[in-house]
Amino acid sequence: MTNALFSDLEKEYHIYMKDVDNLIYEINLTDLFIEEKRKEFIDFYGNKVKSLNNKVQAAYFSGNFGSFCAGVQYLVNHQKIIDYSLSNIILQLYKDHQYDSFEICFKLRDTTIKTVETYENIWKKQVMEDFYGQTVMPLLEIWHSSTNITIDHLLGQICARLYYFHEQAIENVETIEQKNMIQNNFDLLIKGIDLQVFNKNYNPFDITYEMIESPWNPKQMLRMKKSCCLYYLTEGATCKCYTCPEMTDEERLIRKKEILEKSIQ
Repeated sequence: MTNALFSDLEKEYHIYMKDVDNLIYEINLTDLFIEEKRKEFIDFYGNKVKSLNNKVQAAYFSGNFGSFCAGVQYLVNHQKIIDYSLSNIILQLYKDHQYDSFEICFKLRDTTIKTVETYENIWKKQVMEDFYGQTVMPLLEIWHSSTNITIDHLLGQICARLYYFHEQAIENVETIEQKNMIQNNFDLLIKGIDLQVFNKNYNPFDITYEMIESPWNPKQMLRMKKSCCLYYLTEGATCKCYTCPEMTDEERLIRKKEILEKSIQ
């Protein structure tokens, strides 16, 4: 079972137990709190993704760390926990030759996965509050102070990954008991943890997505993102994503027409 967990963590959530292939840069998450080292990473990563604004690096980081957050939720669903402290996580940047892109993953220094025997919610609540309070929010705050991007914007990027992987988990289970357990754990995350973790009077993950019609299939509805990924602020980008919340209705209609015309060609 542990080998299967390791495989899923790497394949789905980009949480590695060893160095990723084609590694070109790495930095321990604790080093992001050192101004000189943080600036070095921001500049290096920005150059690789052709960023026109340092907010791009912040948004991209948060989206990728959203996968790590979903991985923590995946482990909770399996009655497992890892050391998710900042000092145990190394950010690794690697070249994906298949797509000619530069991608982020996270390597654990201590790869111990522990099993929790009890099914009570108290340990799950503690895991979530510790992880988001001591690891996630400090990271988002340092990105906010470094690039002036809002923390809500960064939380929106994480939120997208959490909901995506939650849907996948629900679809892939085989029994109603498993489905209920996964849903209950997600409900605990979005409704049951202490709001002080987020320094807010609401849970930023307890949201209702606005749905928009798919340009590829009129019968299918797509979630509009809660925050923009900022891809359009990279060199060579020509437009925003169709599901971008910063796109006006008029812009979305134009984008829909472009997508339909391209699909016909």
